[in-house]
Amino acid sequence: NKTPNKPQVHYLLGYLRDEQDRNKEALAHYRVAVKLDPDYLNAWERLSDEGSKTFVPAAERDEVVFNLIRLDPQQRHIHYNVGNVTDLAALWQRVEKSSNPKHHEDEALYTLSASKRKLEEKPESAEQQAQIYARMNDMREEREDRTAAGLVSQNLFVRAGINLVSTQTSME
Repeated sequence: NKTPNKPQVHYLLGYLRDEQDRNKEALAHYRVAVKLDPDYLNAWERLSDEGSKTFVPAAERDEVVFNLIRLDPQQRHIHYNVGNVTDLAALWQRVEKSSNPKHHEDEALYTLSASKRKLEEKPESAEQQAQIYARMNDMREEREDRTAAGLVSQNLFVRAGINLVSTQTSME
């Protein structure tokens, strides 16, 4: 009652209602939290989770995913599912926009001395080199999957279309 405009209060109330299996009330609190703070990543994530437990209109589900993409395009902190997004054109555009971050070359960068030394060190053995190349390859593959085409191809509608085309092609 003292701080009704604090998004953290609504987030925590939503979390409490979720634990009590009062999903509709939890959903309402998460909606207020993201309305008060559109950059509240955890609230968007909980809103996404809550949407799988109770009815959320398709347009709102899409908007939740689009905000998760905006806030964490590389999925370093959270994981989002694009499988049920209905607006594929908007999904493509949002992923494209988030995958091309603006670089500010005029801003000063701090040298991370310990990281620089580690990068300049040569691996001691062929096994270490193989591990480094394997990690680099994994990172490259992860980046490729986060392209607009990679994410849109994970959509359930698109997968169904791909399967349909594949089935038709194999029958011919």
